[in-house]
Amino acid sequence: MISATLSATLLERTLMMTEQSDRRILAAIRCIDGITRRPIRLPLQLSAPGSRFVRNRSGDYILLSAPGWEAYTHAFRLETLAATPPPATPPPATLEITLADPSNAYLPRKFSFALPRSPEPTAEDALFKTLTVPLYPSPLAGKNPGWAVLRATIVNAARQPLPWTLIEIIPEVVQSGQSATIFAQADWRGEALIIVPGIPVSTWAAATDADDAPVTTQNINIQLNLLFDVSQVTPLPANGDFSDNPNRDYVPNPDGLLANRAALLTSSHTLAVVSGRDRAITLTFP
Repeated sequence: MISATLSATLLERTLMMTEQSDRRILAAIRCIDGITRRPIRLPLQLSAPGSRFVRNRSGDYILLSAPGWEAYTHAFRLETLAATPPPATPPPATLEITLADPSNAYLPRKFSFALPRSPEPTAEDALFKTLTVPLYPSPLAGKNPGWAVLRATIVNAARQPLPWTLIEIIPEVVQSGQSATIFAQADWRGEALIIVPGIPVSTWAAATDADDAPVTTQNINIQLNLLFDVSQVTPLPANGDFSDNPNRDYVPNPDGLLANRAALLTSSHTLAVVSGRDRAITLTFP
């Protein structure tokens, strides 16, 4: 009886080990923090009509299926079981994906890319290269004590909040390794968390000065370029009544806004920020 039970257990384990599920993948996506450029380890929600994603152990998201690609992604299994050649590669298409953070630390966004990805490892759009997508912090996100932080309300000349305004941040000085341009985005209420990392905290007194010379905190100037899609987003009431959100179904695509900036409503502001300081401001379109 013991021998029979042991044999059955070994057979079960053998069957489990030899089971295979071969399929093609279409793309790999890595979401990163738009400020630190580090991978986001929080579980996110990726969605696109007719598509399927799985999250791997590294926190990247693997696109397993897209509309029109179902037979192609199972081509290896078709070859094995039916002894038939794999189906032809579907025609080129653009897939638009919506990203959302259930914790609300990051703002939702859309991004798009072309299928199929190139099988050549050195190609710019190689299948073997992970697509990197930055997410921008929401007003609820945490912050580093050394960052300069602006909690901005974006409004037009009539004092109406402008939801989903994209903010291009250009510091005059950044530390080595930091990107010269940073981005932020207003949420559905027109509120934005603008973060400027990499500002030197202080400058020390020269060696010829007295030993007790004070340490001075350093300010830097930043330029803020505001981009608002007046054709897609409706300003909110100036009285603060947001009970009826006219942009309920809108999710921004920051890449698309940048590519179409000539058609957007724009405004620029220059102001000074200080490392470690958190303050509230209002930014106005003319």
